[in-house]
Amino acid sequence: MLFISSSRCSDTSFGNDLWDNVTSSKITSDKQITSFSINGYKARINGTTIKSVLPIGTSATSLAPVITHNGAAISPESETAQDFSNPVTYTVTATDGTTEQYTVSVTILDADGMKNANLSVLRVKKGKLQPALNDSIKDYLDAPIPFSDSANPAYNDKQSNSLIADPEILIATMKMELGSNGKVSVENATEHVFPEIEVGPNKVTIIVTAADKTTTKKYTVNMYRAIPIFKTGAEKYDGMNEFEDAATQRGVSWPEKRFRIQSSTITANGEKKEESVVIDNMTGLVWLNQTTQSSTDLSSAYSYKDAVSNAYGIPKFALSPYEWRLPNIREIRSLANYCKNGNNYLNGVLDNFNINYEYWSSTIFMGETNKAFPFQIMNNRSILSDVDEDKYLFVVRGNSRVLPATGQKQTDPYILGDDGNLQKGVVWPDPRFYKYNDDANSPIVDNMTSLMWYPSSFFVPAESENLWNSSLTTVDTKNQYGFSDWFIPNVNEIETLTNYSSDSLDWLNSYINLNSTPLWTSTSFNEVEAYALNSNAQFISYGYKDSLSYYVLPVRQAKIINY
Repeated sequence: MLFISSSRCSDTSFGNDLWDNVTSSKITSDKQITSFSINGYKARINGTTIKSVLPIGTSATSLAPVITHNGAAISPESETAQDFSNPVTYTVTATDGTTEQYTVSVTILDADGMKNANLSVLRVKKGKLQPALNDSIKDYLDAPIPFSDSANPAYNDKQSNSLIADPEILIATMKMELGSNGKVSVENATEHVFPEIEVGPNKVTIIVTAADKTTTKKYTVNMYRAIPIFKTGAEKYDGMNEFEDAATQRGVSWPEKRFRIQSSTITANGEKKEESVVIDNMTGLVWLNQTTQSSTDLSSAYSYKDAVSNAYGIPKFALSPYEWRLPNIREIRSLANYCKNGNNYLNGVLDNFNINYEYWSSTIFMGETNKAFPFQIMNNRSILSDVDEDKYLFVVRGNSRVLPATGQKQTDPYILGDDGNLQKGVVWPDPRFYKYNDDANSPIVDNMTSLMWYPSSFFVPAESENLWNSSLTTVDTKNQYGFSDWFIPNVNEIETLTNYSSDSLDWLNSYINLNSTPLWTSTSFNEVEAYALNSNAQFISYGYKDSLSYYVLPVRQAKIINY
């Protein structure tokens, strides 16, 4: 009998030594070939099939591959010359004695293959590649990439995306470049991550260099990150519908401190110049409060033409790269707050704010160019007015990185500084929409917003005395087109469908079948009225919930993640 005294050897030290010896020679079933290269060219491993491509002029009769594996042994061994005129079988043996066989084939390129710089694979992680990869097409759109991956998105959320590209010829090489950030070499068929992309277009250039190291082919992928659709500010109230905007409060959160006021003073040629501005932390726009640079009276009312010209005529302060101008309809409506106190939150922020005033936007109505869109700040409406009417003005500068352009194009004649002349805002993707599937009655995905829309508007018969309430409740219970999360859009969501190069929503006809009746939103004006989008002139107004037979156009979020 063998006796070990505890005073001579502790249980602990004996046990650890024994465990180390056992684990250092652990028996496993691992038997994978992890890399395989010939003459410095990496082969492609796909399961138990390995394919190697080599340049023209290479002899396949005596090639010695360099192999790594996680088994106990491999046969034939690494760096042992083999004749690859026909496929060769390699056997990896695991430490538990089990084996796996791999079939290796070698292709020697001809002259055409050496010049081939085509891609065989182009996959995007988020959004949809449009169109599908084709040898004859070099420019692609990847959209819509969601503004944020968060379930509770905020205005300053970051977003990333990635893509996988693979040349037709295994030994062709690639470089990628985002914008002008410099080219980087990337490995074929591996995911390349772009850690931070901006709202709107992000141009990725892929340059494939063929095996001859001379022939190249350039592809571009426009990664389009969807614009943020901000919360409306609607607040809960007693008796609200559980599906209305005030209850659901969908959208991107505002910054905790929306605005900051900044004052500047410079002295040039003995003259003191002062300027006070309001910086919008959500949109990036800068609003003018006061300036000694101009004689324009910001507290006076002007005709549309005079408002555009006077705003654009205010001199720049110091070295600002942006001109002062009248805001377009999207920019001025970005100030709208649908809370109980409405736009009174601007009181004490903008010096020329008055809740009773109407303020011109720089956007005209294409149906009648003697009309333009003002903003009724008391009730957040934007109905049409004659351009000769006198209204007030807010003055803005900058180019928001989150607000989309209105779509308005330059007219003839135009006013220097009007919307069509300047076309401020995030550029729209092209194409703007696509059908979700091949069905004739397919839902429509908006590449700019990441929203999916019903293919047609419709009327909801009243199930109660309140037509608006019935619309919200009925749409929420619909299970249509494979989705059960449809809802009535809030005012900010439905406004994304406007295009001010058109006189109505008819510009959507090739995508969405719309009735000319106004479209309900889920945003209440008060307890008895709700906002609606006028289809004929694309302005926001409101109507009585219990008596107006408006149509609905349901919507849902379309977050497309591919891998």
